[in-house]
Amino acid sequence: MQCSIVVPVYNEARVLPIFLKRLAELSKNWEAQGITTQVVLVDDGSTDESVEIMKKSAPPRSKIVVLERNYGQAIALNAGLDRTKGDYIFTLDADMEFDPFILNKFLSKLKEGYDLVSGVRVIRNTSILRRFASYNINFFSHHLLHIYLRDLTCPVNGYSSFLLKKVKKQGPLLFLKVKAVKWATKVAEVEIQQLSRSKGYSRYNFLKLFALFLEFIVHHSRHIFQRIMLLGTGLLLFSLLTGVVYFFLRILAAISPSRIFQALVILIFFTGWQTLIVGFIGEYLLRLHRLLEENLPSYKIKQILEVK
Repeated sequence: MQCSIVVPVYNEARVLPIFLKRLAELSKNWEAQGITTQVVLVDDGSTDESVEIMKKSAPPRSKIVVLERNYGQAIALNAGLDRTKGDYIFTLDADMEFDPFILNKFLSKLKEGYDLVSGVRVIRNTSILRRFASYNINFFSHHLLHIYLRDLTCPVNGYSSFLLKKVKKQGPLLFLKVKAVKWATKVAEVEIQQLSRSKGYSRYNFLKLFALFLEFIVHHSRHIFQRIMLLGTGLLLFSLLTGVVYFFLRILAAISPSRIFQALVILIFFTGWQTLIVGFIGEYLLRLHRLLEENLPSYKIKQILEVK
């Protein structure tokens, strides 16, 4: 049996020595059980000494993928997942908010026959901002995508290679868990504790979290702009129908004139037009974006290093 662990790294030089030591201990533990371990470390354009530390301290048989620039965590994971060979594949962050040995829980579930094991953070030592962003993504996925995982944004997950092969046929592995849950036959969730950072700090500020949320919407809400167009059309028709009824009632002298009502009908009319136009432009740009995404590489690799 072979297991692959994919770890995106971005400016984690302060905590990497501790993380890689624990990862090497886990790898040694699995080797003693007859499990071959492949570690794929993806440097997402770090500007500190992260790459040098990985060269010195990465576990044996590790692969270090150095990207040309900072693309973001989702694309960095994609670059690593493209180079896995294991029967089971795990994703994990390098910030030591999760101890690598926690992957033993995920491995046990995969051995039971589950093809997707999703982490659920029960004790979350993160900022209110990150919790708010996670809540919004989970809320959006529940109500619009009908994905009912408890913690969609948890970075610790396990997949069977069979499941990943099916998902890869659908396109790039961006936001992998969202795509994987749609194709998985058996899904398990594992509760895990999120530790406080001993060193370093989170790279997610408000703008990055907001950009991540927008990217999530663009990639997975295939009908959102069609719904916006439908809403605009509904407002437009409602204002026209209301205006016609009001006009005939005024001719028949059944009601007295009301400037407030007239202003409200006009407001709904123009709001409907604007909503319809926004939906149309959004749908056009979304389709254009997906056409470009299919024909352009999502990342460029600066170098790939093998650790023996």
